[in-house]
Amino acid sequence: MNRLVSKLKRIKDENRKFLVAYLTGGVPDISGTVEYARALEMGGADIIEIGIPFSDALADGPVNQEAALVAIKGARRGKPATCTTNDRVATARHAGGGQCHR
Repeated sequence: MNRLVSKLKRIKDENRKFLVAYLTGGVPDISGTVEYARALEMGGADIIEIGIPFSDALADGPVNQEAALVAIKGARRGKPATCTTNDRVATARHAGGGQCHR
């Protein structure tokens, strides 16, 4: 059973509501995304989704469109934002900086 299914099962067994937070990977930059993810976890988010920025986010609305553009512009200088962000979140998690998948 993967972590998401396991987490959802635990929440259901506890018969409680849960919070799912969304971040666009690479916003405001990679370090910022990791910091935001850790803050969300410490603030009680049960699940944190880190989205992959893409250039045609028309259906996502203006806030997510702008976030995707910020991430894409920042990624031009290096690796794709989401791959690097996921690596950094995993590193922080394993270093004891938080359990982003609680």
